Amino acid sequence: MYLLERLLSEIKRASSIMRVEPLRPPPEVVKLEDFDPMPGYRYGVATSGSEMRISSKLSEDLIDLVIRREAFIHLLPSDEEELPQILDLAWAYSEPPEDLWRSCYSAPKYAMFQNYEPFKVFYTLPRKRRREALRRILLAVRALSFEGALDFPKFHYLLRRMLAPFFKPTPADNKILRVLKRDPYASRDKLKRETGLSPASISRSVNRLRNMGFISGPANVDLSRLGLLTLVVTFPNTRELKEAFMTFPFTYRIFEPISREVEAHAFLLMPREALRYIESLEDLGLGVYQVIKQKFILNLSPPKDPMEPLLEALREEHADVESGVEVSWPRRRISREDLRVLNIALLRGEVKPSYLREVGISSPRYKLRKLKEEGILSHFYTLGVPPSGDDLLLRVELEEKQFRRLVEAIGKVSTVIAAYIRGSGWEGFMGSLLPKDHLRGKLIRGLKLLLGDRLTLAEDAIDYLGEWTIPVHLWDEEKQRFVWEEDLGLLLTRIRLAVREGAGGSS
Repeated sequence: MYLLERLLSEIKRASSIMRVEPLRPPPEVVKLEDFDPMPGYRYGVATSGSEMRISSKLSEDLIDLVIRREAFIHLLPSDEEELPQILDLAWAYSEPPEDLWRSCYSAPKYAMFQNYEPFKVFYTLPRKRRREALRRILLAVRALSFEGALDFPKFHYLLRRMLAPFFKPTPADNKILRVLKRDPYASRDKLKRETGLSPASISRSVNRLRNMGFISGPANVDLSRLGLLTLVVTFPNTRELKEAFMTFPFTYRIFEPISREVEAHAFLLMPREALRYIESLEDLGLGVYQVIKQKFILNLSPPKDPMEPLLEALREEHADVESGVEVSWPRRRISREDLRVLNIALLRGEVKPSYLREVGISSPRYKLRKLKEEGILSHFYTLGVPPSGDDLLLRVELEEKQFRRLVEAIGKVSTVIAAYIRGSGWEGFMGSLLPKDHLRGKLIRGLKLLLGDRLTLAEDAIDYLGEWTIPVHLWDEEKQRFVWEEDLGLLLTRIRLAVREGAGGSS
């Protein structure tokens, strides 16, 4: 009986902290039973009807942990059969050791999100902020579930968007950011000299900033060196088509406009030889564009009014001497283990021989040297911005020589991630802007006034930025190429079915 009382007390406590009522009835019986706890979201617990059994092989501390977790689960909708990842909220609330959580969570079915690791971000936040962020995510999850609109992409977006505002860079973090903004190639020794921080403080700050999306690196991967082109595909904004692209192993980002009437945009990293087959999507009414140039500008101090800086910046001349996106093949043979090394770099932001040995990579020093000599793996930091609201998706028809001028102008008033795209009878600027809330309306009006008919799209959009990995299982070591034909065939089949059925349904 005492276990049931502990659970009921914890449910009451969780309900008070989260300021919501439970959605599930409590069990009638809670008892200890001799069974081996198996890894999984309900680690250490087995349920049958109104009875809950807790493994007697758990330590007292772990029994406390699973009771806290089970108490929070009573506040969640019963959607875990289709979306087990919502139980990560209960794990975050119960505060388990990271290695235990890591062994019990599960990756989603979507190829775009195979690097999903919720503990990295939750444990970056102080406990008090983590609890408040959890409450907001819980409210949104319950609302979406009630509307029948809860799926993993939206859940992942909620985590990224709602956790980010609770992360406040420390003075040490800001020192690191200032140095990296001046010198992306700064070494740890230079960071130590210029910030006056200890090596341990630098490591903590770099990990925090990386986990929250402020920086990536210092290990950076040039995927064009693997023969991959960056493509943008526009498609009718429906659930069926969005999910078709999210399950495609070469999709890494999707912009979904808030308006159902505006086309969505999928970003793909495709083998160069697949381009002519991808272009067959045009026959189904989709747009296919190749990314010619890319540019990113981080603006942390936007002006109060964007019009004057925009006008002034658009008058400036910029010599567009930037090189385009080049695709090349490695000179030496690339193995699947090499691609595993690159995926570790994408996921962790750094790769060390000691860690590679731990995860079973043979000859790690040789592999790192080869990848660096090929120019596939480089050492520098790139700045980023964690999500703080809906992106502004922008498309402007213009000539390539005007691309840098427009990017620099917009960069005066907002953070911008931009590409120059060409294809499907259209070419021009396509960008994602992250304006401050107080500037959003003024910025849209200003751009419409200044760009006129050349502005073909300015829409609020949800940015589904995946945690993409190189599809190692599709790499043919003998032929030194990705095997993409079957997955592209499945994508085309799904798109044809959706188009034929009118792509009914909504996101």
